[in-house]
Order: sequence, then structure tokens, then C-alpha cells
Amino acid sequence: MAPLKNARHEKYVQNLISGMSQRQAYRDAFPASKKWKDNVVDNRASELFSGKVLVRYQEIQEEQKEKALMTRWEKRKMLADIARDPKVSTADRMRAIDTDNKMENEYVNRVEVSKPIDDTIKELEEYFNE
Repeated sequence: MAPLKNARHEKYVQNLISGMSQRQAYRDAFPASKKWKDNVVDNRASELFSGKVLVRYQEIQEEQKEKALMTRWEKRKMLADIARDPKVSTADRMRAIDTDNKMENEYVNRVEVSKPIDDTIKELEEYFNE
């Protein structure tokens, strides 16, 4: 969605995104409201924070979230670049491959039992019967 057509509404949204309270954002976007009582400003700000204004606010938040986090593909691409780069140490290249394998669940978890199952069951029975 493009910026809101109403410049004051867009300014209100941008103020909210920057961290202002609804009251502060409204008063900054609508200078005439500086003379109003707080409860009137609060009500107007609350009413404004719906419809297209709310959609725009959520859209900007989503954009910022996406920019802040690396996608799974970006992480895997970075690991692949490290693994393929001959200038990187062999240990770091192996670590990159290992990390990528872990991300893709390439490893099979294996469990070894060192005692016969009967002994383990007896130990559990003794533990819970104490």
C-alpha cells in the first residue's frame, strides 16, 4: 500500500511507528488539537486508528519486521557462500556445512542403550516405588 492520501493521516501513522503515543502522534499530525482536552484527543486518535490508517500501520510494521530478520533462504545462502569460499578456513567451511545440515535436519538422531532394557525398567520401578 502506498502512503495514505491524507498527509495528516500518514503523519499520524509515521509518528506511531516512530514510538509516539496515540495522543502525541495525533497532536503532532493535527496541530489544532494542541488546544483540546486530553480525553478529546484520545478519543479522536482512537477513532482514527482504524480502517485504512490501521492497515497502513500494520503494513509498515510488517515491512520493518521483514527487514529486521533474515529469511531462512538468506541464512542458507550465506552459509553456502562461506562453504564455497576457498579463502575461508577449512574449519569455518566445515562449520558452515554442519550448520546448514542442522537447519535442514540432515542428521539422524541416534540413541544407544548401554544397559539391557530389563535393568532400566527395574531401576525405574525401584525409583518410583520408594
